[in-house]
Amino acid sequence: MGWSGAVGLYVQCFAGLPESSEPAAFSAALARCAANWAEARGIAALFYAGKPSDTGVWVCFYPPGDGIGFTIADGRVHFDAKTSIAGPGFHAALIDLCDALARGLGINWRWDVGGDETGYAISRNVAALRDSFVEQFIALCEYIAAQAPALGARAVNLQDGLAFNSADGVATPVGPLPVEFFTDALADRRHLIDKAAYFFPWWQIDPDQAFWESTLRATIWTEVEWRKAITEWERHVHATVFAIDSLLKPPPGGVIGNAIAELKQLNQSIDDYPLPRPDYPGWRRRERAFFLPGPWRINLPGYYISDDEDDGGTTLLQFGVDEIRGSSWVITVKPGNGITWTKRFIASPEYTTKWGTRCAYRLVTAPELSDKWPGYASVMAEFRSYQEGDRQHLLMVSLFGPSPGILARFESIASGVWFNPPRAAPVAPHLS
Repeated sequence: MGWSGAVGLYVQCFAGLPESSEPAAFSAALARCAANWAEARGIAALFYAGKPSDTGVWVCFYPPGDGIGFTIADGRVHFDAKTSIAGPGFHAALIDLCDALARGLGINWRWDVGGDETGYAISRNVAALRDSFVEQFIALCEYIAAQAPALGARAVNLQDGLAFNSADGVATPVGPLPVEFFTDALADRRHLIDKAAYFFPWWQIDPDQAFWESTLRATIWTEVEWRKAITEWERHVHATVFAIDSLLKPPPGGVIGNAIAELKQLNQSIDDYPLPRPDYPGWRRRERAFFLPGPWRINLPGYYISDDEDDGGTTLLQFGVDEIRGSSWVITVKPGNGITWTKRFIASPEYTTKWGTRCAYRLVTAPELSDKWPGYASVMAEFRSYQEGDRQHLLMVSLFGPSPGILARFESIASGVWFNPPRAAPVAPHLS
């Protein structure tokens, strides 16, 4: 799911560090300078900086547009960022930030050797900058028009795994858009600029009412976790939504207003895990493809919490009282021997995965009750890729949770597992 075609404008550049500059101190100064810049631009509510270190610092001044990692190495500071997620306003703001860093830190960005695909860093021509983004939008519209009606559901400019099988038409940072949104832009060029300005959430150079409205919409669709925030970044995103909500006059109504009201309730709930409404805005409340160890993925509601165990050898996915774990291996098998199931799965029915490269899997036929936790049980499934020479990928998935109905819940969970090998890897034929 997704499209990686013509939509892509990037900025990258480097500058030498000032003489006698200590990397960790420089990173801290960069973060402070960026925060002061965001305050002066009137977007302090959006700004976030990670922990500075001797290798650099990550800053974000527009949550729906991704952050910028400033990396320090070999006496230089450098960065690269994709700006065509957010729009020409974001692109111009990034260059303005670079100007502020140059003044505040005493560095000289080497724009003379390239790095800005639009040329804006040198020309400062706003009209030409917008034209570059319009060209990107036209390229996307042309691609969609050429593929329709066989396009199916697609996502563009979204984090990998978001909006998996969750939208008709095209899933975007501003929400789902019908195919006609793009094809009509080509058919009637009078509306092309208006549609591009909607598609790119930061279109204007300076923040105005339309900027805050589109920023709120894009943040809700792309970044909000629809549960209590558990990380510093998640708390920042929630705080950003509430800050913009208080800023807008009149306050947002409709489904956006309903989603904000729900987010406040989720953060205030005594119950740590109330279920969010599935029909409100937000890709992270809808089905999402989470990573499991190795080339495996699993489709679950986006509000699940992902963590690693065993030094990354096991993935834990948790929501409420249910805990899903996955661990994978690559095993050597004799060519032509097919799949040999482990003992506990020999008598189980065999199923085939629905997504990605097809694989076989089996589930235990009965749950194992917990001695330590009365009323809880665990169930397991084994997944095997079809043989690639003498190699076979194996995945073990388990669910631990309340015993009533656990097998039926696990059958649904297991049906969302899929195998996603690198594209360069050989793929065995599908078996019927």
